[in-house]
Amino acid sequence: MNKINKLINELCPDGVEFRELGTCASIKRGKRVTKSELDSGKNIQYIVGE
Repeated sequence: MNKINKLINELCPDGVEFRELGTCASIKRGKRVTKSELDSGKNIQYIVGE
């Protein structure tokens, strides 16, 4: 059993409701972030895909 399943069993003994992502969130394309715009003093992660 992986860590996520252990946490679900521990914190949500009755299970969790699963929904399709599109019913509870919207994914939109944002503006492109360049390396020069990133603040190297902060620990912020970016997910980039094309």
